[in-house]
Amino acid sequence: MKVNSSEFIIDHSSSETKYYTKKGYETFSDDNGNPRLDKDCDKVYAKATKDKPSKNFTDKSRVGFSYYIKSTPEKTLYNPLETYTIDPKVKKSFVNKICKVELKFLEVSESVFNMYVNFLKTENTKWLTKAQREIK
Repeated sequence: MKVNSSEFIIDHSSSETKYYTKKGYETFSDDNGNPRLDKDCDKVYAKATKDKPSKNFTDKSRVGFSYYIKSTPEKTLYNPLETYTIDPKVKKSFVNKICKVELKFLEVSESVFNMYVNFLKTENTKWLTKAQREIK
């Protein structure tokens, strides 16, 4: 925290959330070449939120990030690369996939998160498969 005359300037980097998207939708790439967005929107498929500090001042063990990936209610990780048909009889139809399924963020481990972000960056579905196996 910096003090500037009579007003306080607070460093908000401690509450930073990192938003990840697929290659081609990014507003910038981070140091590791991961496609990222500046703010939350419908094109965010994964996010890392800096953990809030513990209310107990002596407990410094909870420092780091919480990791989230967009998934279906059945805990199937979202694949933004899938192509869709309009035929409602097809399991992966546009209507069934987009209009009827509510996607939510699922909290995952750091290793699953890293696999999914590699999938978003490389568009190699092997990373998605590996991440999905780790969840189940």
